[in-house]
Amino acid sequence: MRIRFSVPVWILAACALAASSAAAVEIVRGPYLQRTSTNSIVVRWRTDVATDTWVGWGELPGVYDGTVSAASPTTEHRLTVTDLAAKTQYYYAVGTTLDILAGGDGAHHFRTVAPAGDPGSQRIWTFGDSGETSNQPPCGEPSTGATEVLDGYLSWSGAVAPDLWLILGDNAYCTGTDAEYQTALFDVYPEMLRTVGIWPVFGNHDALSSDSTTQTGAYFDMFSLPRSAEAGGVASGTEAYFSFDSGDVHIVQLDSADSGLDPGSPMLAWLASDLTANTHPWLIAAFHHPPYARGTHDSDNPSDSGGIMKKMRENVVPILEAHGVDLVLSGHSHDYERTYLIDGHYGTTDTFDPATMLKRGGNGNPAVDGAYVKVPGPHSGTVYAVVGIGSRTEGVITPWPAMAVGLDELGSLAIDLQGRTLDARMIRPDGSVADRFRIFHLVPLFNDGFELGNASAWTEISAFATSGR
Repeated sequence: MRIRFSVPVWILAACALAASSAAAVEIVRGPYLQRTSTNSIVVRWRTDVATDTWVGWGELPGVYDGTVSAASPTTEHRLTVTDLAAKTQYYYAVGTTLDILAGGDGAHHFRTVAPAGDPGSQRIWTFGDSGETSNQPPCGEPSTGATEVLDGYLSWSGAVAPDLWLILGDNAYCTGTDAEYQTALFDVYPEMLRTVGIWPVFGNHDALSSDSTTQTGAYFDMFSLPRSAEAGGVASGTEAYFSFDSGDVHIVQLDSADSGLDPGSPMLAWLASDLTANTHPWLIAAFHHPPYARGTHDSDNPSDSGGIMKKMRENVVPILEAHGVDLVLSGHSHDYERTYLIDGHYGTTDTFDPATMLKRGGNGNPAVDGAYVKVPGPHSGTVYAVVGIGSRTEGVITPWPAMAVGLDELGSLAIDLQGRTLDARMIRPDGSVADRFRIFHLVPLFNDGFELGNASAWTEISAFATSGR
C-alpha cells in the first residue's frame, strides 16, 4: 500500500523562497580578517541581503574541524574564531548555515601569530596614505599608486604574504566614508585582506567620517580592534588606540588624529602603562602624524596640522624612548623619510645635537655602513620612518640633520624580524629596494657599555650586525 503525504502549498512556497534567497546572496565586501592573535581571529564580510552567519575552519581546505554561527540576520557579518593553535595555518569558509558563499579552498586561509618568546621570523608590511585611487575624484588627483605599490611588494616578495599588515592612516580619501573605503581598500587588496589580518591606524582624513571619543562612524563600524587586550598588551578600553603582540614583538598603535595628546591624557597614560608592562624584546609604535617630517608636512611648523606633530614630538616621543621603542612608523607626509638611530630630540630640526642625540649614524645598511646596534632598554635609540607613500607622493623634502634617507617615491616598507635582528626595506613599485636598514639587539656583557664602544671587536656583532644577509 502506498501512502501519500500532502505538503501544504504555503510550505512549498516558503521553501522555494528560501532557496531563491540563498541563491541570490552575494558577498559585496570581503571576507577580511581582523584581530589576529595566538589563539583567535575575527572573520568579517558584507552581503547584499541579510542572512544568518557561519564560519568553518580546519587545517585542510574544505575540511572543517570547527564551526561557529550566529542566527540573527545581518548584512555585516562578524564572527570570532577561538581555541586555535599558535603559529598555525588554517583554511576557512564563510556563508550561511545553508550555503558556503566564499572559501573552502586554498585561497582562503589565515595564520595565527607566534607565542611570546618565539624568536622565529615574521614579516610586517606597512605604508600610509594609501587612500587615493583611479576612480576616486574629486579628492586630489586620480591615482593608480596604491595598485602599483601592491604590485611592487608582491614582485619583491615572490607573492608571499606578510604575517602582519599595518596601514598608517588616511586609508581612504577624501573623508574616510564607507564608500571610499570600499574603493580604496577593499577593492584594491581583496586577496591580501582574506589571508592577512589588517591593523589600521586612524588618520586625519579617516576622522572626517568617524569619531574617536564615541567610537562611531565608518572606521569603527568596519574594523574590529582590540580594546580589551584580546591580542595582548594592556587593555585600552577603546578601539581608537591599542596594542598587540606577535612572537617577540609588541606593537602599539596610537590615535594622533582625534585623541588627547597632552601630558596626563587617557591615551598617554595608557601608553606609559602598556609599555611598562611589556616584556617583549622588540617594540614598534605606529601612528599617523610624524614627529619629524620636512616634506608635504613640516613638523617644524607649529601650525601645520593643528600642531599635532609638535605634540607628538614633545609629549609622545619621550614616553616611547623612555621604554626603549625600536622603530616608530607614521604617514601623513606623502614621502619617505627615515632617521638615524636617535634619542632625546624633542625640538625642531635645527635643535638636533649629534653629540648627545645621535646614537649611531650611517645609513644602517649592514652591507654599507653597518647595522644600528643597540642594547635594548630606555633611551637606547629609535629609528623614525615616515612611510606616507602608499598611493601618492608630492613636494620636495627639505634635508634635516637627523634624516638618513629622504625619497619622493611611491612604495612600502617590509620589516623582517628574527631573533635579535630587525631588517627593514623600502620597496618601490618596480620591486627594487630603495632603502635598507637593520637594527641589531646586542645582549650586554658589561655594565659600562663597552660593547657599543668597540663593536667590531666582537665576533657575534661582526657576523650579524654587519653581514649583508
